[in-house]
Amino acid sequence: MGQGFQVRLPHDWRARPESATAIRRRELAGHIKKIFDESDGIYGYRRVAAT
Repeated sequence: MGQGFQVRLPHDWRARPESATAIRRRELAGHIKKIFDESDGIYGYRRVAAT
């Protein structure tokens, strides 16, 4: 009973490379922030999406 155990995950998600979806979302977030900043914060998500 004195033995400890170690939990191992089937894969270490932190070591995986960034997915294509995550890269695309990061790029889109940059574009959206740029548009928002250029509009002096006036445009909301509906206007940014239409741009």
